[in-house]
Amino acid sequence: MTEPPLVVDVDGTLLRSDLLLESFWAALSAHPLRTVLTVARTVWNRARLKAALAELGPVDVTTLPIRDEVLDRVTAARAAGRPVILASGSDERLVRALSDHLGLEEPIGSDGSTNRIGKAKEAALVARFGRGGFDYIGDSAADLPVWQSARQAIAVAPGQALQHRIAEAGLEPEVVGRSWRRRDLVRGLRPHQWVKNVLLFLPLIAAHVFEPTAVLRTILGIAAFSAAASAVYLINDLLDLEADRQHETKRKRAFAAGTVPIKVGMATAAGIVVAAFLLALALSPAFAGVLAVYAATSLAYSLVLKRRRWIDLGVLSGLYSIRIFAGAVVTGLFMSPWLIAFALAAFLSLAAVKRLTELAKAEQRGIGDLALPGREYRGADRRALLILATLAAGLAVGIVLLYTGSETAVLLYPAPIWIPITATILGVWFARMIVLGWHGRQDYDPVVFALRDPVGLGLALLALVAMLRGAAIV
Repeated sequence: MTEPPLVVDVDGTLLRSDLLLESFWAALSAHPLRTVLTVARTVWNRARLKAALAELGPVDVTTLPIRDEVLDRVTAARAAGRPVILASGSDERLVRALSDHLGLEEPIGSDGSTNRIGKAKEAALVARFGRGGFDYIGDSAADLPVWQSARQAIAVAPGQALQHRIAEAGLEPEVVGRSWRRRDLVRGLRPHQWVKNVLLFLPLIAAHVFEPTAVLRTILGIAAFSAAASAVYLINDLLDLEADRQHETKRKRAFAAGTVPIKVGMATAAGIVVAAFLLALALSPAFAGVLAVYAATSLAYSLVLKRRRWIDLGVLSGLYSIRIFAGAVVTGLFMSPWLIAFALAAFLSLAAVKRLTELAKAEQRGIGDLALPGREYRGADRRALLILATLAAGLAVGIVLLYTGSETAVLLYPAPIWIPITATILGVWFARMIVLGWHGRQDYDPVVFALRDPVGLGLALLALVAMLRGAAIV
């Protein structure tokens, strides 16, 4: 007896992703304003929405994450001579492209007027194969009508709620695959990046203020910035799906690899950004305003500015410097112009080191003069970035030296001779960071690397001790 066709759902079943959401984030990344307007116009008509987003945000189906356990079923069915058909509620152009890529039969998808999910998908399959004339692999409650008309039902990683719905329908599907894991989502929040928010402590250290209340407020401010930063990281990963899938290490990120559903990332980002702003408002409206500027700038960077060569370096420098300003605002301290100038110069140097590192690593992978994925930098820019990083570092060190003769330094440092010693140590630290970046021998984020690097931390500790000696604190 000839086995019936195997019909495979796409979103969440064959793919560890969702073509509609892939299209949305691809469109938002390429055309932010047009995407928002398109969603507003078509949100109540899912078939039109899918067609419009597929047009606005083309998706490279060859890089999408596929479930191995489902692909094994597809491969086995084809080896047995069974037809394999993709049937999805996603736009038919994307479904067809994926079907052609896998060498499968004529697929079924939404066509701009009919949203082929649930009963609409069931009707199309019954019309084509007859009731009980196909096996079906799906993953959601929308697949219940299709399972009821299939000869055999196969469910992919059903959660408890779906299992209850399946039992109520009297179905006993075969279960394959497993659901996403919370630890993968936690990695997507990038908790290791929270260490950058210790920059909020710099105003306290620079002003030699160590009162418990000020320290506590700074810690709470760090918590708010960490939550907001994690939301931004999630959004950035969603905007960078295609670029991340072409990257040596970023392709392992949760959404690029499909280990966490896109919709989970969207819901998590929304939840933690609300929590961040509630905490910020509890600290002070002014601090919440600074956090809003940081979040808006970060979002603008993710959407547009990170693709603007050289401009992105200034934005990165500003984003780091905002953290220092936030530390002053949350504690009510005066923000010294010297600290502002030093921070902007220092972080401009580190931003250049970040791109320098990326280009060095790309060259080591044999990419050569090709542009970095999602960026406009090429191998030919390495020397210019080296010069910029060196000049900005020199400016930062020069600012510290000039600070020695300022009125503020006279008031805060009884032994100002230690300030030039601090500047010298900082110069060595910057030189080391630049050399490591040139050779691609550090993390893609130099600030995170600096806060983990034993040698660099040793130099930073020496600089701190020298500064405290100058202030007669140690």
